[in-house]
Amino acid sequence: MAKRSGVQQVKKEKRDRRADVSPGMTRRSFLTYLGAGSAALAAGSAGATAGPAGAQEGFLGAASTPYTGDSAGSFGLSFEPIEPTDADELVLPEGFKFDIIRRWGEPVTADGDFGYNNDYVAYFPIDALQDGTNSEDGLLWVNHEYTNPMWVSDYTDPDNATKKTKEQVAKEKAAVGGSVIRVRKEGGTWKFVQDDEHNRRIDATTPMVLTGAAAGSDAVKGATEVIGTLANCSGGVTPWKTVLTCEENFQYYYGES
Repeated sequence: MAKRSGVQQVKKEKRDRRADVSPGMTRRSFLTYLGAGSAALAAGSAGATAGPAGAQEGFLGAASTPYTGDSAGSFGLSFEPIEPTDADELVLPEGFKFDIIRRWGEPVTADGDFGYNNDYVAYFPIDALQDGTNSEDGLLWVNHEYTNPMWVSDYTDPDNATKKTKEQVAKEKAAVGGSVIRVRKEGGTWKFVQDDEHNRRIDATTPMVLTGAAAGSDAVKGATEVIGTLANCSGGVTPWKTVLTCEENFQYYYGES
């Protein structure tokens, strides 16, 4: 499975990455600049130009005004944002709550457990295929991107100098991919629907049939079936009620299968 140093280093670099912008730019001036650009594009199509005077100067910092802590209502929010915190807990704005639906290692099906390292999550109303909008009963798709071998398979070599056993690799393969789980809100609390026919676990060993233009093409060397999915990071929902799950940094998995 993934080399911890490779995947986690890439993730850290993405988190640490910062845009190369003027030090005088503020969030407000940046949004003003974007608004001015949008207005100019819209008006420009009619042969005119538009936009607040000095908008670009504000973006560059020459005429910017630092954010002074306006109330939430100034930004159209219906709640009071939380303050920055280093508390080792999930902190939510007043009036919000959370429910733990499934933890890593808890059963999803009779032979598949909930995976590790959740990433993209999508909600589908249970009546979505009938164009329904049920907001209290539906299916969750959850990406399980990559593992921390120390916790998942007891692999503790910090330099990755020793090979993992087949058993360790199998544990890590079973912890990635994605989960489909039925969820329902009962008495104000979200719960996992045990033994539901829709519950499903897809990991790095799950056979999958290729369809469409890819099936049997040269791009996949004529294959019509592939095995497993892993490194599932981002995703999306299509207009026809299917989920896209996207593999990222998959190059770090080769050589350890």
